[in-house]
Amino acid sequence: MSFLSILRKIDTVIADVEKVAEPIIEIVWPVTRPALALFDRLQSAIATVEGVHTAPGSGAAKSQAVTQDFNSSLTLTQNMLAAQGKQLYYPPALLQAAIDAQVAAYNAMATLQAAMKIVPAA
Repeated sequence: MSFLSILRKIDTVIADVEKVAEPIIEIVWPVTRPALALFDRLQSAIATVEGVHTAPGSGAAKSQAVTQDFNSSLTLTQNMLAAQGKQLYYPPALLQAAIDAQVAAYNAMATLQAAMKIVPAA
């Protein structure tokens, strides 16, 4: 089997998978896209605040700043919804829980990274 024939076979398989997957993705993507965008906004807010507030023990101030940054990132969305007489609502306690979980994950990764070291092979 030549390299070119392998590439053609791969192309055929990908085309077959695409035919099956495309309708599923078209159904699922519009539903999940807003949730993914909110997740990205929260991640961005956390990263921004972590870069600005570097003092140890400033968790409460960081959390408040993340909430403000996150809410500010929703201004356009809120304005568009307001034009329709609607607004985006979320329970503040759930936002705080999401912030806490993401920060805990970042801290766990930092702890793991700090513990990594090169050692002689056994």
